[in-house]
Amino acid sequence: MANPVSGHPGADQSAPVTIDSTSDHKGLRFPEMDYYMDESRSDVIFLIDGHRIPALKQYLSIKSEVFRGMFTNGFKETADREVVVEDTSAEAFKVMLRYMYCERLVLPEGQDFQLIHHVLKLADYYQLFRLIDSCERHLIATIGLENVEIIARLANDYRMSDLISVVKAFLDTNFNHFLSSRDQSSLNSLNTSTDNLFFEIMTKNFRKTKLFFEPMTKTRTYCAGAKNSYGYQESSHYYYTPDAGQYSTFSFDKLHES
Repeated sequence: MANPVSGHPGADQSAPVTIDSTSDHKGLRFPEMDYYMDESRSDVIFLIDGHRIPALKQYLSIKSEVFRGMFTNGFKETADREVVVEDTSAEAFKVMLRYMYCERLVLPEGQDFQLIHHVLKLADYYQLFRLIDSCERHLIATIGLENVEIIARLANDYRMSDLISVVKAFLDTNFNHFLSSRDQSSLNSLNTSTDNLFFEIMTKNFRKTKLFFEPMTKTRTYCAGAKNSYGYQESSHYYYTPDAGQYSTFSFDKLHES
């Protein structure tokens, strides 16, 4: 079984490393990188938040149908040397551009999820599906207890099916940890972030351990022996844990909210 804190079931441990903060990939292996960020050899400059990012129109057109249409169909960008790009960051655009030149995902910080989100947004817009695949492999290798929610949101937003499967397996492996360490509000947030996957895993685990459920339609008090009383509010549920010999409450209705 994978380590519940840092491991993840189903991940490909032989997957290539996707973080490289030192190598610029220049030289014989990637001669295209000689043109990366070299304005003297470029014929277009992307202007992003005051940064100038040079590139070659022909090379971008080969790699992306969106760029091809932008530079060959008589749009304003066809003749312009400078192109303003909004709603992204210069760092994300450089990550995308570098990937187009050398097919390597290079991230200054592997857990900068805001940057990864911007890269995915660019890759989706410019239809760079191999870049999305590389981001997916990186996120699979990165998933952990502290970042599963943001990774799950990215998986759903960009339809990364392999990553969704890994998130589901991770929730299953760490189900008891989540249930015991988070309050109701945090579990609601986790379920929403995972597009109700946590609710699905919770139901499966409760059935597997033979927990018993009873929906309540009105406020009720249950007395366990003569020692304890538990009050339940309308629309809540309670379940009985045979091993522990006690009743607990959990709101399925709240968890299932989108």
